[in-house]
Amino acid sequence: MRIYCQSHSLVLQFCGLAATFLVFMPGWTQQQDLTSAKDNAEVPAAELSSLRGPYFDTSASKNVTALVGKTAYLNCRVRNLGNRTVSWVRHRDIHLLTVARYTYTSDQRFQSIHSPQNEDWTLQIRYPQRRDSGIYECQVSTTPPIGTSMYLSVVEPIT
Repeated sequence: MRIYCQSHSLVLQFCGLAATFLVFMPGWTQQQDLTSAKDNAEVPAAELSSLRGPYFDTSASKNVTALVGKTAYLNCRVRNLGNRTVSWVRHRDIHLLTVARYTYTSDQRFQSIHSPQNEDWTLQIRYPQRRDSGIYECQVSTTPPIGTSMYLSVVEPIT
């Protein structure tokens, strides 16, 4: 495994895979901007979305609460993904959990579920514990990478 820092990102290469994945450090996310309004007016609407590149549908909740032991789901909807990859990162330890549908962590409770019909990428955490509470980030492999964070709160049921 090779790890080095470059600007505000951390580059990880695992198991000799040819692909290198950029993982943003906590708090460093950005969205791509469109060109000026004048330029946009000259672009047909059908082409505008493909020029924009990937972006996040922000209608999903940024705060998720789960009960200890009951499966938790963190949802990320990415529009115009194209040939880019979606990854999930846990901020507590800057741990790369999944890339596309492949699970990188040895903790088999984590799994990425993709629904092509609605462009959802869901991080499933089976049997969550209180220690799983914290910030998780859904990232897209653009240059530079973009991401959206959400907070998982794992609570004990009231008895």
